[in-house]
Amino acid sequence: FFLLGAMTIVETVDQYQGLRIITDSIKTKSKVKLLWILAILTFFMSAVLDNLTTTIVMLALLRKLIDDKQTRWFFASMIVIAANAGGAWSPFGDITTLMAWTAGKGEFADFLFLFVPSILGWVLTAWLLSLFVPGGEPHFNVETEKKPEIKDGGIAVAWLGGFTIFIAVVGHQIF
Repeated sequence: FFLLGAMTIVETVDQYQGLRIITDSIKTKSKVKLLWILAILTFFMSAVLDNLTTTIVMLALLRKLIDDKQTRWFFASMIVIAANAGGAWSPFGDITTLMAWTAGKGEFADFLFLFVPSILGWVLTAWLLSLFVPGGEPHFNVETEKKPEIKDGGIAVAWLGGFTIFIAVVGHQIF
């Protein structure tokens, strides 16, 4: 049920072009910088959403950003690694920690001790992968396609989606 709810929120945000806020913010021409930007976004997003939802969202975003299939596969591997590492330290970032948290095996703050090993494992892997990024400038899809405009209320829906997830955590802790 959590995954269904999270995907509904993400799909609603995407329908209002809320993900465009992210794609429009990325201005780099370096594949290494792009790898790090996407990895950082994925790592922290997966702590808020679950790691599967984050992977799906970021792969959809990656498909909008990068045209070259080989480069997209390379970046996708980093997204999967970052999503799993980022989801491991949050009670609702991974199905295992979500089940432990909802079963009362710990409070929200009890899971934060996993942050240091999660970020260290992710940063080491990201650094190693960044040494082998395929050469050349990224070929962005967004440069060749007409950019869709953010629909009325799109930014509000994006913030509402994030607020909904935040309220779920706070509500669980209180009630």
